[in-house]
Amino acid sequence: MQSEGWEMSRGKSKGAVVIDPAKAFQQACAFADCAQACETEQLEIRATEFARFSAAAANSAFACELFLKSMIALCGATGKEEGVVSTHDLYQLYATLKDRDAEAAELIEGAVMRIVKLEEGYTFDKALRDSANSFNYWRYAYEHKRAKAGVMFLHVMRWVLRDECCMKLHGITWSSYIAQ
Repeated sequence: MQSEGWEMSRGKSKGAVVIDPAKAFQQACAFADCAQACETEQLEIRATEFARFSAAAANSAFACELFLKSMIALCGATGKEEGVVSTHDLYQLYATLKDRDAEAAELIEGAVMRIVKLEEGYTFDKALRDSANSFNYWRYAYEHKRAKAGVMFLHVMRWVLRDECCMKLHGITWSSYIAQ
């Protein structure tokens, strides 16, 4: 049984999935909140530190994915034919956004780089490439012998994307939106 308002929208072409930007934003916010809970609610979540850490990273990555898909959908690319629906690749999604809304991509990159202090020579592009498949990596973190770096980048990207996506959808920042 599906919850009211969360059914998959089907376009006219056979089997085409259409992304509703507002619904994608709401779902992204839910994953972002779950990531934050994993980062901050140590006493409430009964798991090892690594399990909470990997859950926060997976939820952050998926939130970033959905925020990007929402913003891309707002630019008119809503179907599988643009590769929007079928990928978890953050780099590919960001490149699609950059092609369709260079101004938004520039704002996102600038905001992330003001917060994240990368090592010399390590660029936003490199950090994003290294984080591109984070959802696939972190959701199966227990299978890996050691942790992959770049979680702080995902954390900051999640906050920046939520704010920018909220601006695109509602014309206000996230903090203003939740204060209503």
